[in-house]
This record gives sequence, C-alpha cells and structure tokens, in this order.
Amino acid sequence: MTVAPLTYDDIDEAVSIQPPEWNIMPSLNMYLKSPVCFPIKICIEGKIVGIGTSIKHRNSAWLAHIIVHPAHRNKGIGTLVTEALLDGLSCDTVSLVATKEGEPIYRKLGFKPENIYVVFKGANIEASQSSHSIPYDEGYKSELLDMDRKVSGEDRNGILINCLATSRLFVRENKLEAFYLPDLNEGLIIAEKPEAGLELLKLRLSKIEGVILPEQNDIGIEFLRGNGYAETSRRQRMTKGKRLDWQPDKIFARIGGNLG
Repeated sequence: MTVAPLTYDDIDEAVSIQPPEWNIMPSLNMYLKSPVCFPIKICIEGKIVGIGTSIKHRNSAWLAHIIVHPAHRNKGIGTLVTEALLDGLSCDTVSLVATKEGEPIYRKLGFKPENIYVVFKGANIEASQSSHSIPYDEGYKSELLDMDRKVSGEDRNGILINCLATSRLFVRENKLEAFYLPDLNEGLIIAEKPEAGLELLKLRLSKIEGVILPEQNDIGIEFLRGNGYAETSRRQRMTKGKRLDWQPDKIFARIGGNLG
C-alpha cells in the first residue's frame, strides 16, 4: 500500500471510485491547479483504493473528498487517508463536513461535532432587481476579503481570489453589505446585512434550485421555508484543534462540503 500525490493522470481512475450521486471532477481539477490544495491517493498494487485532499489556509485547513473504493471499504483505508492528510498539515484548526459513514472515523481521530448545515430543495424563485446589486468592482476587493475573513474565521484568500471577477456585490452608500461568488463551488453568499444576503440569495435561487445554510441562519431558513423550500437533510461539520471564531448566521449559502 502506497501514499502519493494525486496527478492529472489519475483523474479518470479517481472519478471511478466516487459514490454514484457525486460529481468530483470539477473539484479535482481545482485541487490540481491550486497551490493551496494537496490531493493524495492510496494505491494497492498500482490501483487507487482511496483519495482525499487537504486545503490549506493561513492558520486553518479543510479535509475534503475522502473517498474509498467500494470494494475496499471497512479495511481502515479511510482512516489511512485522513491520517496522511493530517500528517501533511501544520495549523491550529482542521475542519471537514462528514458523511454518516465517515463520522465515526473522524471522531476516533479527534474531530468533534461543531455545526450543522441544513439542505433545502425547492423550485426556482424570481430574483428582484435591486439597484444595490452590482457586478464585481475591484474597488471593493479588500472589503470583500475582510468580510469573508471576519465571517468565516479563516483567511481563504487563496481560494477566493480566482473567483472574484464573476462575483455579485450588494453595495449601499458605497459600503459593501454582501457578496455572492457564483463560480466558487455551490456559490458562496456572505452578508453583513440580512436584507442584502436575502437579495443575493434570491438571485442565486433564480438559477439554482437548492441551497445549504448553517442552522444558525434563522433569517435565511425562515425565508426559504416561507417560499416553499423543504429541508431534505442535514450535514455535520466537525473540527479538530482550536475552534474557529466564525459567524454562521451571516452565511446565506455555503461554498461546499469541502470548504464550509
């Protein structure tokens, strides 16, 4: 059994071991291009039996897409992948979103439940035409990155920076109140003001049917339920090390299971 970096030559084989309902190809391409992502593979006799990725921010990191080949489950390979990813990190906090199958493994490795993400599904709704919703303006770059750092509790510039050009901003009296990054996985929305967050959420929901919010975002969840969206499942966020000082009530759409 060997542990090695995942390469572009491995993509097709890596995709072949994913669960049927997953689509990891876009994420694998991002991991292989980004200098802050470190995908690995576990091989037996030259065949991939497990994969996973670590995503490193300044003082924190995420583990993502830890997948074991169906024929090799319950053999400790998921633990091996997770341990190998952790061995390559030096930071205060490591986070992940656990599947039901993976949660017992992560608990044994020192991860603790921290938060719940609520999954909603529903029909598209009409986006309002607010004059405060504008295309990306470079003049708000620092405000945007500062807002993300404050709300997420992490310095995620290495991931966000390549998705800013297609972002949507909510600006009132020359002050950034919210932003939406449609090209960052599921489409991150962060808002200092609930009204601004809801306006950008409407824009997102006019094109994408589902959305996932932290359970603390009461305003966002109330809006979704009031517009016919139904809760379909919940996802467990877990942390190892120092807990982040973050503000989940200001997240109106998460990035994804790989980045919170």
